[in-house]
Amino acid sequence: MLLWAVLYTFFITISSHAEDNPYQLGPQWSKAPVNQSNIEKLPKQLRSKAKLVAKFLGGTAFYLGKHDNKHLMATNYHVLPSPLNCYSLNKASFSLLKVSFACQKFIIGIKETDLTIFEIEVPPEKEKVFSKIFITSSKNFGGKLHSFGHGGWANPRRSLLHTSDDFCKAFSQSYRFISDPDTVNPVDYKVWSVPIGCDFSHGDSGSPVFNANGDFVGIFWTGNAPKEEYLKSSSYLKKIYINKPEQVWHELSYMSPADKILNALKQRAYTSHPNQMALESLIKQLSSSN
Repeated sequence: MLLWAVLYTFFITISSHAEDNPYQLGPQWSKAPVNQSNIEKLPKQLRSKAKLVAKFLGGTAFYLGKHDNKHLMATNYHVLPSPLNCYSLNKASFSLLKVSFACQKFIIGIKETDLTIFEIEVPPEKEKVFSKIFITSSKNFGGKLHSFGHGGWANPRRSLLHTSDDFCKAFSQSYRFISDPDTVNPVDYKVWSVPIGCDFSHGDSGSPVFNANGDFVGIFWTGNAPKEEYLKSSSYLKKIYINKPEQVWHELSYMSPADKILNALKQRAYTSHPNQMALESLIKQLSSSN
C-alpha cells in the first residue's frame, strides 16, 4: 500500500483502542514482535525465513537469493511500481540481520501477481549475512500458515512482526483473479489470489507467506479494510471456512500464490528479457523446491 495508507494506519493506531482494530480477523490480533531475543521461540524451520524479511518503502520485502551475481528481493508491484522508485536512498532494512541495502535495479514488475523483483546493492564484505539463509517454495498451502512483515497497526515503529493463529490458513484451495477489496487504498488491477485468514495491516504489503514446513507459498498483497466487526467472531470464520461462500473472496486477506508467481516468471524469462539469466536462475531455485 502507498505511503499515505501507512500514515492512515499510524493515525488510527494512536487514536483508537485495540477493540477498534479495523484489520483483525478472529477474536485475537495474532501479530507478535520478532527480534534477536525471542527468535528461538519460533518453529525451527521458520527462524531463517524471518531473517529474509525487510522493511522497504511503505511495505515489506524479502530476499530471494543471489542469481546471476545479483542479490534479488521481492515485494508487491504496488509498493515498487517503477524503476523511478529504485535508487540509493530507498533501502531494504533487515531488522534481524541489522543491515540495510540500497535498491540498485528494478528487475521486473508483474501486475497479475502484484509482484516486483528488484536488485539490492550488497558490498562483497557484507554478502556473508545471507550465507545461511535461503528460500524454498511449495504449491502446498494447506494447513497452518505463517507470515512476517512490517505492518503499521499498533506498531508505529514498523518493527518486524510474526503472524499465525488458528485462522491463518487458506479458506480456498483454488485461485481467482480478483479486484482489490481494500476500501482505503485499492490498486486498479486484478491479481491471482487465494483467500487467507491471517492478520495483516497496511505496511504488510509484500510480506512472504510460508507453510508449516517453512516453504514460501505466496505473497500477501491486500485485505478487506476496514473489516466488519463480525469478522472477529470465531464461529463466523469457522462457518465460512467450512462452507466457502462467496464472502471468502472479498472479506478476508489475500495472497498471490507461489504457483502463479512461478508461472508468470517463466512466461517472461523465456522471451528475451534483459534480466533473463537472473530470472532463469530464480525459476530453477523455486522449481526445484516446489
